[in-house]
Amino acid sequence: MTRDFEAERINKEHWDEVAPVHGNSYGKEALINGNHLLDATQVAELGDITGKKILHLQCHIGTDTLSLARLGAEVTGVDISGESLKVARDLAVRTGLDARFIETPLFDLPGVLDETFDMVYTSTGVLCWISDLDQWAAIVKKFLKPGGTFYLMDSHPFMHVFDDEVDGLTVRYPYFSKGKPIDWPGNWPDYSDENYIVEIA
Repeated sequence: MTRDFEAERINKEHWDEVAPVHGNSYGKEALINGNHLLDATQVAELGDITGKKILHLQCHIGTDTLSLARLGAEVTGVDISGESLKVARDLAVRTGLDARFIETPLFDLPGVLDETFDMVYTSTGVLCWISDLDQWAAIVKKFLKPGGTFYLMDSHPFMHVFDDEVDGLTVRYPYFSKGKPIDWPGNWPDYSDENYIVEIA
């Protein structure tokens, strides 16, 4: 699949826009107060990660990245949005947690980072933004040590085929890739703060 730089640019603008909103709506107080934001399922599945080197792809504002750090991991978060990483770095200072954050488009990461990790971690809401899953998987493989773990928690892609603007189950979007990105409309409430209307889809 040909890389779509225009789609990447729009995605970056979108995440730059909502980063400050999410900085106030993601429950950062739990982190600041000494807790973490991973759910019980993830904690159980991850097991003891003390001392593990973990690469968190598409880390956004770093709440999961810093949660991994709180559980004892040595973490590196990667995201396309500089505004998101500003929030993440500020949160790292406020929590006293040690984490490295790298700003880069995901597909450029192999030219930016040259090391391997015990685990590559991704959390809910990443798959729908990937334009080429094969290339994404190759990046995951590149950064894993032999015998390392790839951890992915996300919703099943089939839930995104339905039209959420009508009653009932009406298929609106394709399940399989058509080779071009789906244009999501703007002027829609943010998923994390319904009082904020997203300008950039």
